Amino acid sequence: MLKRINNILPELLLEIFIYGLIVQLAGVWFVEDKLGYSIGLWLGIALAMGMAIHMAVTIADSLEGAVGGRITVRTTLFFLLRYLVVVLLFVAVFYFDLGNVILMFIGVMGLKVAAYLQPLMHRFLAGKGSPAGKDGLAGEESLAGKDSLAGKESFAGKDSLAGKGSEKENESAES
Repeated sequence: MLKRINNILPELLLEIFIYGLIVQLAGVWFVEDKLGYSIGLWLGIALAMGMAIHMAVTIADSLEGAVGGRITVRTTLFFLLRYLVVVLLFVAVFYFDLGNVILMFIGVMGLKVAAYLQPLMHRFLAGKGSPAGKDGLAGEESLAGKDSLAGKESFAGKDSLAGKGSEKENESAES
């Protein structure tokens, strides 16, 4: 379902979850209030995941509605709504002492960490550990594709300067 919104979204959510596990396992041993630590962190992780999904849906809707010209107002409203929800949740956690607000912030920062690490993780998952996997530039098909200048045949055809025909003519002219 998430891949219909954005191909990278499931990977991003996985990265946010892994970030949460790392922060949980690294820090829970060093605090007195383990429950507050965990609740704050996982509320932040859940909030980061919700923000990622909301951003992906907003971007998809914006791209679909780009023709109508109403894109700017709607996107701005969704942006404001997303951050209003974040601020209200932070205030609620602080006011009702539901968890550690600092750890909640660290959990939300998982979205930033995951966004920065996403290209590396995508390359790792797509190529099963290879730095240049099936989507990488060193694979058989580059991001430029078959019809690009880097492919077997250029978009201009065989007899163009970038095509195979001109290479044969250049070789015969040099001999």
